[in-house]
Amino acid sequence: MATSSRIAAAASAVKTGTDLDCGRVYPNLVEAVNTGIISEASLDTSLTRLFLARMKLGMFDAPEHVKWASIPYSTVDSPANRALARVAAQKSIVLLKNAKNTLPLRKDLKTIAVIGPNADQPQMLYGNYNGIPSFSVTPLQGIRNAVKGTNVLYARGSELADGFLVTEEIPAAPLTGGVHTEFFIGRDFSGTPTITRVDSTISVDWAAMSPRADIPVDSFAVRWTATLTPRHSGSYTLGLAGCR
Repeated sequence: MATSSRIAAAASAVKTGTDLDCGRVYPNLVEAVNTGIISEASLDTSLTRLFLARMKLGMFDAPEHVKWASIPYSTVDSPANRALARVAAQKSIVLLKNAKNTLPLRKDLKTIAVIGPNADQPQMLYGNYNGIPSFSVTPLQGIRNAVKGTNVLYARGSELADGFLVTEEIPAAPLTGGVHTEFFIGRDFSGTPTITRVDSTISVDWAAMSPRADIPVDSFAVRWTATLTPRHSGSYTLGLAGCR
């Protein structure tokens, strides 16, 4: 529904049942209340539903009293649960258009071309507030898995958008001698490294943990040193992505 302002949009969203906004619109609810567009009672209704869900999840209880807290990752990532997730994904797929009944593809195709910047990007499979799966299958890999014996060609084709580059993990081969990795306790790289090792490339996920049990979860630093020798001459853009 079109609205005349962010204030009106925020009020309208709450009134129609959208309790939570992860963007920048709901701070306008203060002004919406002040101008009488929405009542505090309406906000209380949304807050009650939000906190009821959090209470049912045990977010205000000690971990030992929350059944969800004792479920190990091995159970979450079990073959049975992966199979269930696959079924859920299959049932949620909606084909909006099938021009000239192109799909499903014939079984005797000799070659298939997959083109697009997201076709082989695992990051594009994630969503907001997502976990990191133990493995992922991109559209390109899924097609290759499904058509054994068919030649599947891939080209990125384009960037995602102007000025929005598609990034790729630097493979091990151009990193001459691997990556010299040093971990320090504390954030200022002082003292002797607690861990020194050589990795094949830089791609790590410690989730909410630390690299090793004897390193504080939120108080350590890591230094990576490597020599990059590109296989082809040209211009390259290097970057590092991370979150905390």
